[in-house]
Amino acid sequence: MISIDGTKMNNTLTRIWKGKQSLEMFYLEEYQSQTIAGGIVCGSANDRNAAVKYQVTLDNRWRIKTLKIYQLTKPYKFLILSADYYKRWFDINNRHLPELDGCVDIDISVTPFTNSLPINRLGEELNETQSLKVVYIKVPEFSVLPVLQRYTRIAERSYCYENEHTGFRSDLMVDEQGLVVTYPELFERIYPDAAN
Repeated sequence: MISIDGTKMNNTLTRIWKGKQSLEMFYLEEYQSQTIAGGIVCGSANDRNAAVKYQVTLDNRWRIKTLKIYQLTKPYKFLILSADYYKRWFDINNRHLPELDGCVDIDISVTPFTNSLPINRLGEELNETQSLKVVYIKVPEFSVLPVLQRYTRIAERSYCYENEHTGFRSDLMVDEQGLVVTYPELFERIYPDAAN
């Protein structure tokens, strides 16, 4: 398949996730040298209305290159971050954000997709518990802070996720692409359904 700009596309996926108070339409497109993923999430978060659109560009090893996230109800409210090979982070004006340095992945509070980043990036390394420094983005505030998280594979397609700051823990089930199928009490994939 060829994209609009003529780049060869290897794979394209669509998912719909239902959250406790949200719905997300998600897409993922894989190319030879990068993956582009994103979604539109509508609903509420932290007892506030939330309608956001995000796009993440990854290299071919599932490392973050750029993140763009926009609040749809307030078009002037957005966040754009980028990371380099040395795990240094930068804002929209290319200003260095040293407080985020060392973070490999991101965690956007309103989507289960970002849990797939370490799962796909680390693969077999998750047979042993891995502690990661992650950029956490709270929606709808768009506050950004580094947090420590842990991932451990507990079965072929199941992973234990732990937030070291809050003590939160959940066992996630993913599909063959490493995308979340169930995230107990928070997210459930409703398209394609679990039978597909």
